[in-house]
Amino acid sequence: MSTETPPGADGSSPSFATDRRDSVYRPGGRRDVLLGRRRQVRTRLLRAFLLVLLIAGLGGLASIFLSGRTQGTAVVADEAAEEAADVAGAAVAGEETVQISAEQFESTLEREGMEVFRIRGARTSSDDQGNVLLREVKVDYPRGEDHYRLRADRATYNEVSNAAHLEGSVSLEGTNGLTVRTDWMDLAEGGMILTAADDSRIVFGGMTAIGDGLRVNFRREVANLGGGVRTTGTALRRETGDAPQPLALTSETLEYRWREGRMRAAGDATMEFGQAPEPLSVTGDRLDYRWHEGTLTGRGGTTTRFGPLHLEARFLTLAMDRDSADSLTSLKARGGIVLQAPLGGAGLRTQDGEVDAESSTLVLIGEALDVGFDRNQLPSRLLLSGSNRGRPGVLRIDYGAGARRRVRAQVLALDFEGGAPSGFEARVRVVLDEQVPERKRPLRVASGRVARGHFDSDGALTELVLEDNVKLTDRSRDPVRAFADRATIDPVTGRAVFHGEPGRLVLADGQLEAPRTVFDQAAACSEASGGVVITFQGADEAQGGPLPFAGADAADVPWTIRSREALVCDEDGSRFRGKVEAVVGEYHLAAAQLQVSGDRRRLVATGGVRTIWRPAPELGPAGAGGSEVRAPGEEWLVVSERMVFSEDAGELRYSGDASASLGDQRLDCDELTVEAAAAAAGADETGDVRTRALYCLGARLRDVAQETSATADRAVHVVGEGLIRLSGAVVIHTGGDLLRGSRVVYRLDEGRYEIGPSAGAAAGAGSP
Repeated sequence: MSTETPPGADGSSPSFATDRRDSVYRPGGRRDVLLGRRRQVRTRLLRAFLLVLLIAGLGGLASIFLSGRTQGTAVVADEAAEEAADVAGAAVAGEETVQISAEQFESTLEREGMEVFRIRGARTSSDDQGNVLLREVKVDYPRGEDHYRLRADRATYNEVSNAAHLEGSVSLEGTNGLTVRTDWMDLAEGGMILTAADDSRIVFGGMTAIGDGLRVNFRREVANLGGGVRTTGTALRRETGDAPQPLALTSETLEYRWREGRMRAAGDATMEFGQAPEPLSVTGDRLDYRWHEGTLTGRGGTTTRFGPLHLEARFLTLAMDRDSADSLTSLKARGGIVLQAPLGGAGLRTQDGEVDAESSTLVLIGEALDVGFDRNQLPSRLLLSGSNRGRPGVLRIDYGAGARRRVRAQVLALDFEGGAPSGFEARVRVVLDEQVPERKRPLRVASGRVARGHFDSDGALTELVLEDNVKLTDRSRDPVRAFADRATIDPVTGRAVFHGEPGRLVLADGQLEAPRTVFDQAAACSEASGGVVITFQGADEAQGGPLPFAGADAADVPWTIRSREALVCDEDGSRFRGKVEAVVGEYHLAAAQLQVSGDRRRLVATGGVRTIWRPAPELGPAGAGGSEVRAPGEEWLVVSERMVFSEDAGELRYSGDASASLGDQRLDCDELTVEAAAAAAGADETGDVRTRALYCLGARLRDVAQETSATADRAVHVVGEGLIRLSGAVVIHTGGDLLRGSRVVYRLDEGRYEIGPSAGAAAGAGSP
């Protein structure tokens, strides 16, 4: 009996395993010393046995036959025992049953009564190290519910270590869909570890991956691929019947766990999902794809693109609906979030009132982001929040030339239509601001506990609504501050509507309170209704003086105007309607309507005008203590249908049933003019204005206490004199007397008159 040495085993000729010089499974690559010695002993015994047979043959065929039968049986028994010992010593990985024929080789590895694998093939040669060379190799792996089949053109199998090296069109197929195509493959650890050639192809879960250094571990049920992995595949829409959705993945390494249904890509991993030109794209240091759960997880500086949106985050999870359409249903991102989306061309109104119409971009910044998607894999709902340390989430709109709007809040929610933002809602300490390049400080700042916004079809922000403890500062013109319960702002026109009980608008020179106020930033006007109270501060260089008859210190006295409705403008002036009441110091005005010029130098009141004014009393003589005292002042009530005040003309004009009353005395006039002038030198700088005289045309005087009345063409009252001068066809009725004259002086404090020359009775003085 001779031992056949395969080509290449002695180094004289190459074998088909020479291209794997580093393999421990090639012929001669591993030697079992105990097996070699046993084979030498067995060979010597066989040679001795043949020699005995030849010598015994000379004694006769019968003797040779009988002797050979007896000794052959003994020798065969010895060989069987020795072979059993060899097998027992060599089967380190399990029990092996070997059947050898002239053409076929089959070996089965079992462990604890369970079959690990079975290898079959056409044997071409073997050596004394236990290596068997096979062709048309088939290896079966029963693994519980899964079954794997391994095929190769050639193989070198070691009977001792149960290791194998396979070459030539090597393929591995499993009932679970796992498929491997490669040029060569090594089996180690009793077939539990498979390693394959570079550019190996592995197929799993609808994915096909190509890479280097493939390693399959059946014990852990994991496959690893490295060396720059390229993965492609499709996600079939099973129920809808639509076209398959392509998948593409590139990474440095790839790990596939078929029992868990998980694929992990690491090292600049990028996965694209969906149809061009806007597929879903995810890039990260590591990507985990679990198709059983329909989730894709990215870790370590991930970047995601879906539709027109671009997202950066440290960690994200995408969920896909595999039951219906394998489409994207939700996204969760955490840590260092920056999301960008293009918007329309509507811009931000600048300081000069112009609108920057360049394209704009929506930017979201935060720590936690949740996104829901529609059936077209476009965003439908987005939720952004800040960190737990109190840092808010940020919604920012960047316009051309550096302008921007920003919303900061702990929670921000955005709605989408067709993948474009349609509205947002912000909660918990909401702050909004607008920044333009020409200003270091924000142009406008607003805050509240709740904010909502709407975008039009072009992506332009068209409405902002703030609620609960609203505060707003507008620096586009003179600074304006607002305090309200609710505010609605039009970012395009700059109009803002404030609601409160009441809302308060603080202007550069005053304050307006009303349940509802409309502030027009472009026109610099405020329209209020529902019960208005406005307070103007004292005069300054840019504004006119106070209303007349306010007293000596009126320059520092604020105006207070009440009405049902009001329109207050910086340039065009202010209009008040409905039960108007104005108070400046000791001056009171009531009317149905009131108009005040922008510089407050002209007032027009109409409709049941009633004014009360108290000219400042003059200083009287020194009292007992030696100091000067003020004499009691006059208090006039003037009623008319119309009143016009002009500071430039220095007068007030009353018309339409005008009358002026002082106690029991009343003066009716066709037209009443009150002359105002500076009280003293230097008063022009302080705005201290006093009433100097009262002029009445078509005068009708009546003193109820004295039962006296008079008519005249003209009546004049000079403040501080305590008398009225009547002139021009004066007629006095007192008791039963009728007096006429051209000039009459009526003393208010005494209730008596003095008639000048040309009187109808007699010249002189009289009393009622």
